[in-house]
Amino acid sequence: MATWFERHWPRAHHADSALLISETEAFLAGGAAHLPLGDAQVPAWVWLNPFAHGDVRCIRRIRYGHKERSSGSAHLGREVLFTSRPSPTLIREPSPEEQRWHDTQRLLASDLLALVEEDSERLSYVQQRVLVPLELRLLSDAGARSWSPPELLGWTREALHNITL
Repeated sequence: MATWFERHWPRAHHADSALLISETEAFLAGGAAHLPLGDAQVPAWVWLNPFAHGDVRCIRRIRYGHKERSSGSAHLGREVLFTSRPSPTLIREPSPEEQRWHDTQRLLASDLLALVEEDSERLSYVQQRVLVPLELRLLSDAGARSWSPPELLGWTREALHNITL
């Protein structure tokens, strides 16, 4: 016998709901880079997302383990790129633009880890006071969404420099 939910909620809504839930979970876990964007330019907030929502381990992975060589012979010589989760997002060489963003992320990760002294509570404080508000600005300001890697790096560093821990 079907439940009330199954009788009154069409199957299509199940798939839509599941997609929305998985995308929301990815966003809140700092994994926005894993969301499907098609051929669209990746907005600047996506590159900031792991810093606004990731934990110390995630930030360390960006700083120290962002690139790992694939061990499979099918991908020999290619990089498996990681952002905030251990699952590979790409199995190919990054484009020059992607490489600039990854370099920017590594610099931000280094700055952030030094600032919070790799402490989870300090990271959470910085996320609440600086990184999430900056991410929200990037989401809401059309001009900010198209920031370049140096613009994101500059604005984020300035905001981090002005916080008192």
